[in-house]
Amino acid sequence: MHPELAKIDEIYRSIEGVVLPKSIEYLKSLSQEELANYAKARNTASTILTDTISRSFNIIQNLTSVEIIEAYTEAGIILKQKLGGYMYLHFDQAFIPTMINGIKNGDSSAYLFLGRLSEHLPRPELISLIRIALDLKERRLRDTALGFTEQLKITELISEFQQLETDADINISEQAKRVRMILETENP
Repeated sequence: MHPELAKIDEIYRSIEGVVLPKSIEYLKSLSQEELANYAKARNTASTILTDTISRSFNIIQNLTSVEIIEAYTEAGIILKQKLGGYMYLHFDQAFIPTMINGIKNGDSSAYLFLGRLSEHLPRPELISLIRIALDLKERRLRDTALGFTEQLKITELISEFQQLETDADINISEQAKRVRMILETENP
């Protein structure tokens, strides 16, 4: 990884535990004092994050595709999100294998990759990736996979929707019902 980007990744990794979203259950479990300390730490970490974002993008935009792929592969969650966004916006064919692996790994920026890959992969390969995405627990990725299934009218996945209709995430289960009904109506 580029040395300056590695330094930023180290900073990002040091604040991941505070900056990344926490569940409501976790926050409710904290005492008032713990919650106040968490809020203070989060504010400090958010300032650090804001201060480093422009530095990271200045470095990223000057990297080659190979360097971006290397950095994405080695990065922590926050830098991986920034690199994933860059790969989506500044697409290069060289990114395809990394994007596919990002989806398979359920990376938090992988939901972006489905859209870009839908423009570049043959339909059977895309369907296979969407099937994988639907099985993962990354909510945005699953939500995006359902959306692309509807948009691209991928009726081959209707049986997967029946399983998703009983998903613990009510938003996913409701969307799966809606998409299945639309696809069945359009393709009786």
